[in-house]
Amino acid sequence: MFRLSRGVEYAIRGLIYFASQPQDRVIPLSEISEAENIPKSFLVKIFQVLLKQRIVKSVRGLDGGFMLGKAPHDISLLEIIEGIDGHLSSFYDSHDNCPKSENKICPICNIYREGIEKLSDVLKSHNIGEMATL
Repeated sequence: MFRLSRGVEYAIRGLIYFASQPQDRVIPLSEISEAENIPKSFLVKIFQVLLKQRIVKSVRGLDGGFMLGKAPHDISLLEIIEGIDGHLSSFYDSHDNCPKSENKICPICNIYREGIEKLSDVLKSHNIGEMATL
C-alpha cells in the first residue's frame, strides 16, 4: 500500500494554504503552523527542502517568510512527493526470493513497475492549484 509520509502531507497542506492566499503575499511559517496545526519546527525542515526545489522562495527581514516560487498549477503532487521522500520506485524493495538477482524477469516486479508508472502519471496530473479549489 502506498502511504504519504507526514512530511509530504504537511508540505501539501502548507502549499495549499499558500495557494489560497494572494500569490505575491509573503507568509511566515508561524502563520501556516497555526492555521494548519503543523509543528513549526517540522515546517522549517520541510520548507528548506521546498526552497531547494524552487517550489517556494524565501524572503528575509522583519516581514520575511515564504512565498510560492511558481504558480500553484505548476506544482504537481509528484514533484512534492519526490522532493520530500525521493523517487516513487524507492518505496519498493525487492520481495523475498526475487529472481531478478539471477538476471531473470520477475513478474511481480514488472507489475509493480507498471503500477508505479501509472501512479506517477496520476500524481503528475494533479497540482496544488487544483487542490486549493476543492
